[in-house]
Amino acid sequence: MTLPAYVLALLAANLREHYSNAGRALIFAGFMFAQNLIFFLAWVFFFGSVGEVQGWRLQDVSMLYGFLAFAFGVALFLCDGIRTLPLCIQDGSLDALIVRPRHPLPALMFSRSSVSSLGDVLSAPLYWFVFGGLTVDRLPVLLGVALLAAAVLQAATVLTYSVAFWLSGGGRFSDQLFEILIIAAAVPQHGQPLGIKLVLFTAIPAGFVTLIPVSLMRNFDAWLLAGLAAAALAYAAAAVLVFNAGLKRYISQAAS
Repeated sequence: MTLPAYVLALLAANLREHYSNAGRALIFAGFMFAQNLIFFLAWVFFFGSVGEVQGWRLQDVSMLYGFLAFAFGVALFLCDGIRTLPLCIQDGSLDALIVRPRHPLPALMFSRSSVSSLGDVLSAPLYWFVFGGLTVDRLPVLLGVALLAAAVLQAATVLTYSVAFWLSGGGRFSDQLFEILIIAAAVPQHGQPLGIKLVLFTAIPAGFVTLIPVSLMRNFDAWLLAGLAAAALAYAAAAVLVFNAGLKRYISQAAS
């Protein structure tokens, strides 16, 4: 079986539970969609009063939340299994994935799905087209940019939870790092000091998840898009390398 076919098989198995209980899945997704809408109304009222802040208007923040909702939703709806890595290390259930002929990372990533995150994915068009003012003719570019942002977030999630290989009981610490990433990506980053921006484009790649995508939709630039694609590849490569290093450490400790 080729790698794409293997990934599709894992994904189908992951989502099969939701097929059998579609009503429950839609309820959870609907609640998340409503929660996102209610939360965003605070920004609508805020910008209705002030107009803009450091060049950012409601449309810009709407696009930011659209990219974050899409990236977060895709990552957790399809690949939430990576967040179980600390528990798998602690209880030894990672061993069952290691003995398989395939690399354990895809099987781990697709082992769990957060159904409520589908509501985040469905929120993205609301942010983009209703509040953000984007038009349907920009959909191809929009989806391409959104998928790259989701790839960066997913790679950063793998990096974040791979910390558990080196920290005993590091699950809560990984959760906190993940929360920091989401919070940083949810804040308008325009006008931040240089030091903060360096952090947001390195250790915490929030800038690649929201700031760069928003900039691309405001003023499209092919070089900036290429930079986002390069960042997605770089973080994906880093995620695999760090996970492999942690896995090697885990295996050597188990053998000793």
